[in-house]
Amino acid sequence: MINNCVKYYTRTLLLSVPLLAFSMNEGKAASVALAPISYGGVVNYVVAGDANGTGPTYSQYDQNVTASGTYAANLSQSSYGVQGAATANASTIINTASAPSISLTGSVSAIAYSNSTGSTINSNPRLSYQFQIVGPSGSVPVLVQAAGGVSISGEAPGALSDQIANVSFIVRSLDASVVNDAISLNAYNGLTYYTGPTSQSFTEDGTYSLQTNVTYTVTMAAAIGLSVSGPEGGGEESISAYLDPLFTIAAADPDDYSLVFSDGINNVADTPLPSSSALMLAGFAVLGWVGYRGSCKRSLIMA
Repeated sequence: MINNCVKYYTRTLLLSVPLLAFSMNEGKAASVALAPISYGGVVNYVVAGDANGTGPTYSQYDQNVTASGTYAANLSQSSYGVQGAATANASTIINTASAPSISLTGSVSAIAYSNSTGSTINSNPRLSYQFQIVGPSGSVPVLVQAAGGVSISGEAPGALSDQIANVSFIVRSLDASVVNDAISLNAYNGLTYYTGPTSQSFTEDGTYSLQTNVTYTVTMAAAIGLSVSGPEGGGEESISAYLDPLFTIAAADPDDYSLVFSDGINNVADTPLPSSSALMLAGFAVLGWVGYRGSCKRSLIMA
């Protein structure tokens, strides 16, 4: 009788595992191969000084954006013995480990000098990837959530060029039709001299009707440009830009569909919740085990 109980428990668990896997849509694949993640853009930070009065000296960080990760530098130059006469602290972060995101931050400073002291930050990363909704033929509602923003702040009479921050987020089908509202956001504070702080932000939280088994391309882009010059009066400025889209099936029974992304893209906000059908099947397995345990106990006592 003990062997019969063990066999029952084992059989119940083995039957539950494939049911759970089936209910969670494991093993689904896109109808065609999705393109790999595509990266682009350049990160360039430059600081100029004049350490001994004989000519300009430079610190520079210059990288092509070819992968996710952090592109950061803290640069400083002295001028005529003044340490930190010009500085640039900047970070470009491209994340694909959770919901794909781009985050740019930077600050520049320069004290007023009649020589070549100055700082410049330029960063314009791009991230592109594809996805499909695998499931029964037809249209399915998809919730698209994203937050983005740009800002420029500080006091810099020595700003020599346009101070610009922008982000854009576009979803297109393979026939190049735009799915979302083609969000593009720009913060721009004018030519030649700094005209004051500016900040903008957006929140996308809309449901779009997408076709199953069709390839869609997501293009994310952000850019910051900031510079300040000592000969023009110096000063300090800060700048930032960020973007982070997330996609969720919004159908009445989301377990009928599966979102499949380019390799390396993780479309996860926080800890995902188990599907309702998976929980229900797990509950049936537990109830079956509990119910039969009582009969096993009675059989053991009688034996």
